[in-house]
Amino acid sequence: MKKLFHRCRPLLILAVFATLLISVPVMAKDKTVNVGKLKNGGYLDYEGTTQSHKFIYHRINVPSDGAVGVIGIRVKNGSKYSIKAAMCDSKKARIDYYTNCTLFDSGDDNSMAQVYGLKKGVYYLRMQNNSPGSKYFVTFYYLKYSNGGASKAKARSMSAGKKYSMLIGAGTSASTSAWYKLKVNGSRQVILTVSTEGQGTFKIQITGSRMNQSDTIKAGQGFDFTLYGLKGSKKIALSAGTYYVKLSKSSKRTNGYAELSWKYK
Repeated sequence: MKKLFHRCRPLLILAVFATLLISVPVMAKDKTVNVGKLKNGGYLDYEGTTQSHKFIYHRINVPSDGAVGVIGIRVKNGSKYSIKAAMCDSKKARIDYYTNCTLFDSGDDNSMAQVYGLKKGVYYLRMQNNSPGSKYFVTFYYLKYSNGGASKAKARSMSAGKKYSMLIGAGTSASTSAWYKLKVNGSRQVILTVSTEGQGTFKIQITGSRMNQSDTIKAGQGFDFTLYGLKGSKKIALSAGTYYVKLSKSSKRTNGYAELSWKYK
């Protein structure tokens, strides 16, 4: 699967304040800037200059559930540096998997971007400032994703050979899950293909008649699962019936999305 941010193009803050009889470094209040509303399949760029703030918050509006990729770079005296950042919710509370993730746009495979699963709403990318007087550039890329059902009872149907998405939003509860179901005709062998992007580790579980398979997938990885039934300890082909696929979090801060499809072997 193409990485979400392989399609992205290139796009921190201390203050010195003199007080009393000597110069003492003092952090100014945090700064908030409005980047704007994201559009499906589009880029949104922001260019700024670091000044005297501990953090700069970049406000974005996510119009509907989807994946948001972020990349950035800081430039000073002709040299390029990485950016330390974290995604925050509408109250500026960190929902990022990392305390500070690293963003760096080198223009090649050595670039470091982050991909988030975000529900509809307002978010802030918090950037840590440690070098006043730098130019910096941040780019956001957004893709709207349809999602699986929120519970087994609301699981959405998957047809063989078609691709589907499952979103796990940042800032949602640790029990958040997404569900799909597939219907197998006759006694058949089935291959389920799953690829993921985001942060942390996902859990996947497939259940149905005489079968219960589960595994973990680290964000950025993908696997082919051969689905099978069990007769005692013996693996057998799946019998006719409906099978359920559940994607969930391994920890509260896990977030991102999965793309999945299935076929008969």
